[in-house]
Amino acid sequence: MEPTEPVQEVQTTPNSHHNINKWAVVSIFLVILSFLSSGYLAYQNMQLRKQLIRPATYEECIQASGSLVQESYPAVCTTLSGDSFVQPLTEEEQRSLLTADWETYTDTNIGFSLKYPSDWSYKVSETNTTTGGVTFDTGIRSQTEKVETTGYWNYSLDIFLETSENYLQWSQSLEQTQSLGTEDIHGKKFEKYVVGDLGYSLNYIYKADDGRIFRFLLYPYEKDKNPSIPADLEETTTQILSTFKFLDSTGYTCPTGEDPNCESGPMNPELRLECTPEYQAWAIENCLIYRTGAGSSSPTR
Repeated sequence: MEPTEPVQEVQTTPNSHHNINKWAVVSIFLVILSFLSSGYLAYQNMQLRKQLIRPATYEECIQASGSLVQESYPAVCTTLSGDSFVQPLTEEEQRSLLTADWETYTDTNIGFSLKYPSDWSYKVSETNTTTGGVTFDTGIRSQTEKVETTGYWNYSLDIFLETSENYLQWSQSLEQTQSLGTEDIHGKKFEKYVVGDLGYSLNYIYKADDGRIFRFLLYPYEKDKNPSIPADLEETTTQILSTFKFLDSTGYTCPTGEDPNCESGPMNPELRLECTPEYQAWAIENCLIYRTGAGSSSPTR
């Protein structure tokens, strides 16, 4: 049996332990530094991309870093680069904004109201109590000369109840009348005609559910000129017609504050007035901005 050689133990010195710990700490520090550097670079890259991608809409502008929003109506958002975006408004909000400083004309005999520009004037007719006749003077001079006196006619808007006989007579006259089809204005359907009598006029006809015929006559309509009526005046007339509505006889009032909670349950043991289909149909028609209560499938207006 051969003798075995004794195993020599390797002994480490205190200096070698120190060197190992030192390199471990350095390695951990480098890893942490690398991680932090990567995160910082990623953050800087994200901020740079936000600055390079210029907002194209109002919604993007208010989300962009450094943008300023002006407290106005509608609000205006301005980016760091100086681009400005106006808060988009719904059709209802635009209509309300355009007619915000207009006057309101109310006819309690016929039962309707509408809004008109504050710089217009009006005069009721002698038959106002039965026909609702009223003439609005726009103050805008036309190119049509007066016959009996010197000068030119101002554009005017006449509103009155038309008889069925007259309506059928002129609307079906091929020589006198040109139909321009129908136009939907704020949920109401208006027939549109150019009518030639002593002079040409642009006419809007609204047929109410109760059979009454409302005629809106814009005079003069200068058929041989282009445009026959100034574009801004025709747009103003459309805005006026969008505010035309019948006076309420139900006793309802438009809601204020929060929308009613119309969900069934212990909190609503009885059906509130605001939750009835009749009230909601009335409010959608007559209140400028109305949203039916929670739990209703009716659309937002």
